[in-house]
Amino acid sequence: MSAGTYRVPPPVVTKKIVSANVETDDGETWLSLAFEEGGGDVIALKSADRDMQADGQRELEQLCASAGLNELDDASELIGCHVHLRSGRYVLPPQNDDGAMEAAAA
Repeated sequence: MSAGTYRVPPPVVTKKIVSANVETDDGETWLSLAFEEGGGDVIALKSADRDMQADGQRELEQLCASAGLNELDDASELIGCHVHLRSGRYVLPPQNDDGAMEAAAA
């Protein structure tokens, strides 16, 4: 890397969830999301594949944190929530310039 060249992280994209449904098929359970701007996501909640289920549980935790939810009792609680993604992964909301997010997290 030459002097003066910096790697810029991908931007954080905010999306609004307009639909959230739990679907079961052949003993596997999925959370299906649709975003207001189009597109969506599918997260494995239960699967015979242990790795897939573990990945899905981890992604569900990240989704809830991004949406500002401590726990999720029903998929409908996600409808209307804004989530934040960087490179297709759920992340916490970007921090404000005044440090308000840091103070709230402390």
